[in-house]
Amino acid sequence: MQQADQKSPSNLENYILPGWPKIFRSRLGGNPPSLVLGNLESQVGITTGWKPLKDFLEIPRDSYAIMGQLYNPSLGLSGMVGNTLGNTNLHYWVLAGSQIKIARSLDAVLAFKNEGVEERADGSYGIKGIDGIKLSKTISLELYELVRQNIEVIDIRNQNASRVSEVVSNLPRKDPWGYPIEVEEPRAERQETYPSEGTHFVIREPKVWMAWPRILYVIRKFGNEKQSQYGEDQREIDALNVVIYNENPSNIDYRDFLPHSKEDISGYMREFLNPEKGDSVYTYGNRLVAYFGFDQIEACIDELKRAKFSRRAFALTWDPKSDLIGETKSDPPCLDSFQFLIQDDRLSLTTYIRSNDMFNAWVNNAFGLLAVLDKVASAVGVNRGNISTVSKSAHIYQSAWDRTNEILDAHYENLFRSPYRQDPRGNLHIYLGDELIKFTHLHPITGEPLKEYVAKNADEAEKIIEMEELVSLRTHAFYLGREFEKAERALREGLPYTQG
Repeated sequence: MQQADQKSPSNLENYILPGWPKIFRSRLGGNPPSLVLGNLESQVGITTGWKPLKDFLEIPRDSYAIMGQLYNPSLGLSGMVGNTLGNTNLHYWVLAGSQIKIARSLDAVLAFKNEGVEERADGSYGIKGIDGIKLSKTISLELYELVRQNIEVIDIRNQNASRVSEVVSNLPRKDPWGYPIEVEEPRAERQETYPSEGTHFVIREPKVWMAWPRILYVIRKFGNEKQSQYGEDQREIDALNVVIYNENPSNIDYRDFLPHSKEDISGYMREFLNPEKGDSVYTYGNRLVAYFGFDQIEACIDELKRAKFSRRAFALTWDPKSDLIGETKSDPPCLDSFQFLIQDDRLSLTTYIRSNDMFNAWVNNAFGLLAVLDKVASAVGVNRGNISTVSKSAHIYQSAWDRTNEILDAHYENLFRSPYRQDPRGNLHIYLGDELIKFTHLHPITGEPLKEYVAKNADEAEKIIEMEELVSLRTHAFYLGREFEKAERALREGLPYTQG
């Protein structure tokens, strides 16, 4: 292990790499900023976790050397270590701001300091006692330990900027602990993106817990890897439509692998339409119920009571003057429009979402929308139908990639062990007659015959199915393909045929 140099510096250039910070330097000066350079004579680095830096910009810049957010506990913590190796005048990591339960980013910093780093059985580097975090191997175990031994972690999370300033200003100065070392910038392993239709993916499931792993899988496999405005990369699908058609908001079908506890989800559902926004820049409840000077949800209810066929039950959270060019443009609403529509005495809700964090936010918002749908359906006196979330940017941030892999490895395959699912477009009764393949389209609920078809062979039958739009589920299409091949063989060889 490299030994620390305890001599007091006569020149800070001996202890700070030229052009520091070397790691994540491209994130300096972003809008909104995710990394801010302060005074190089300071011995303090501040991380605000998931809380935006703009909430801490009033801290005097001469009181810290660098301040940044920490979304990704794997890549971000590796970067903190790398930049600390490049500036041995740094002695303090100050944990301000907050974290979310899933990312555990600030907890990871504490665990790094208290427990250290180890090499795991698969050859990766991780923090002792914490699963799911993989540190960069561009930094050796010895260098991780060197930083751990020489940095002091000050945990004052959930404090305001004034309190952070007070704490930082009273930290004692120390001598530099060594000479700087330059390491390669940590990078996440790039995942292959498979070819796809590129836009307008559709996932249709009865329950939220069934849809969420499929969402994660589609984005992991087909998502475009790109930068985000929050200092970390993302994988993104363009226009993902998710339909949930049989979830009871009064008795949700919960699974332990969902990203929020059942209690947190229930609380979010209760508060979704709360008109008070507190200290938040915005809330959906405030925008829908109070922000524009009237209750948009009640107005939609009144509109639907007047005319159940109305297409005007439409609510907005987006305020162009504030969200596009004004004071909230750096943190505007994600769920932007809500439209209610009644068909066959069933109310549906479609929500357009300009930007959707599908790992951390979609589940909560889906249940929140179900609660809104239930409220409006009850008030209007119609049955509750489906919700549909149309997410223009459906993404997973890099900080959640490892957890995404863990969840998919554990639960994705189980989705396809479910019982047979009814195709909402109906069933086909296949039989032979007059040396032809015949099939009848049946209503999905009543079983009533809707239309008769005939085909000379399986290929012709499959073309009819495509032209007539008789199938909506791939599993149903696969089944019918097998049955038509069986029917054609029976017809060709003079064998009896019974649909399986």
